[in-house]
Amino acid sequence: MARPYSCDEYGCTRSFPSPNALEHHRITHLTRSVHCYGCTRMFTTYHGMIIHLEAGNCTSGIEMRRVNRLAAQCFQWKQYIVKHFREELRGSHVGYRGDPANRPFKCPTCTSTFPLLSSLFMHIHSPSCDQTIGGGAIGKLKKWLRKSLKRMKVRN
Repeated sequence: MARPYSCDEYGCTRSFPSPNALEHHRITHLTRSVHCYGCTRMFTTYHGMIIHLEAGNCTSGIEMRRVNRLAAQCFQWKQYIVKHFREELRGSHVGYRGDPANRPFKCPTCTSTFPLLSSLFMHIHSPSCDQTIGGGAIGKLKKWLRKSLKRMKVRN
C-alpha cells in the first residue's frame, strides 16, 4: 500500500496512506497540555482526557456513567445529545455504557452522531468539522464538565 503522506516533524520518519491518518498521527507530537479533571495526568488532546475518564482509568473514580450523566445535565444538552437518549444518560442506576449500536451524542454543527462523548470531541478536533471545541454549546459543555468534575474530585 502506498504511503504518500509523510510526517514533517523533525526526526519522525513515518508516512501514511491518507491525509486523515497523518493528521491523527500528528497528535502524538503535541505537548501534553490538557489536565485531567480528576487526577494529575496530562493529555495531548481533550478527547484523550475524556477517553481516560470514560475507560475508568482515572484514580479519582470518575467513569463513563458519571461523565455521561453530567453531559445530559448541562443546560445545552439538546445541542449535542439525541433527545430520546437523554433519560438513559441521566440514569444513575443503569446509565448508558457505550453500546456502539447506539449513538446518543451528536455534533451541533453537522449532526453526525457518535456512540461516546469522547468520539464527539474527537470529531470536533478533526479537520472534517467546523465546530470549535471552545465555542457554542460544546464550549459550555466543556466548562460544565470541568466545574462539575473538579467539584466531585474535591468531595472524593
